[in-house]
Amino acid sequence: MSNSSNHQISFEQPNSSHGIYFIRHIVNFLSLAVAMAGVAGNVINIVVFTCQGFKSSINIAFLALSVSDLVTLVVLIFYIFVAWFEDTTSLPILPRHTWHLVGWLLYALAFNNCSIAVYISVERCLSVALPLKVKAIITRKVTVFSVVLIGSASAVIVLPALTAFELKRMTSDDNATDVAIIVLDNFTHRTVTYFAHFVLQ
Repeated sequence: MSNSSNHQISFEQPNSSHGIYFIRHIVNFLSLAVAMAGVAGNVINIVVFTCQGFKSSINIAFLALSVSDLVTLVVLIFYIFVAWFEDTTSLPILPRHTWHLVGWLLYALAFNNCSIAVYISVERCLSVALPLKVKAIITRKVTVFSVVLIGSASAVIVLPALTAFELKRMTSDDNATDVAIIVLDNFTHRTVTYFAHFVLQ
């Protein structure tokens, strides 16, 4: 990432009405409340599954799902706070660009969560269809390998898109320097990286 370039930027206030802002803040508040409840629930799940031990392969998958969901909610809470304070000029990063970056991170985490949930569903189906063989088919090593493979795949599919971001120093109207995450201006680079992301899916 490069941080040597200086650019002149202006922090403009959005033109939305006060009613839209009020509704958006209500939605942000409710989303934050739900996300905080989810964080608490996932922390409890992690403690419970850890105390139960990992003799059962399904506990490993449930723990991985809880950890992944916890990380998703933490990122989402950050996203909510950026949206909440988008009208301020004191943020060290530009909200509109942060939304784009965090959106890709949430996409990767959502893919990871869904894939682990599918793995758990397959394991449960095999437990019903092949109750005497399921433990030999889905062992703890198989579960750990599957969780690591899913996490790696989730990172790889968004990696090309994340290369379209660059960290630069940007100067506001009052000559105060802020660090901002911005999308590269190179249209060809964006096109290639997004196409690579599409192919990897």
